[in-house]
Amino acid sequence: MNDIVVELELAEARDEEALANAIEAYAVWREESFVDAGNDSEAPDIMVKTLLFDDIIQKKLIFQDRKGADKFLSIWSRISETASA
Repeated sequence: MNDIVVELELAEARDEEALANAIEAYAVWREESFVDAGNDSEAPDIMVKTLLFDDIIQKKLIFQDRKGADKFLSIWSRISETASA
């Protein structure tokens, strides 16, 4: 199985807060949808790596499957739009 990598650039402090909120919302979704279905795997569903390039923070989020990555991107789109408004 191949991991799915999502790369995000966080240029402002509010982006960092939006990412934390998106990860929290994703964790809630994962718990509700996977635990209720009897999938209580102890393997991490998401890993986050942080890189810094010329004062821009880049986050690499690594998911185990496409479904998780797609759900996170949906959550991120909603939260990041609200944060930048």
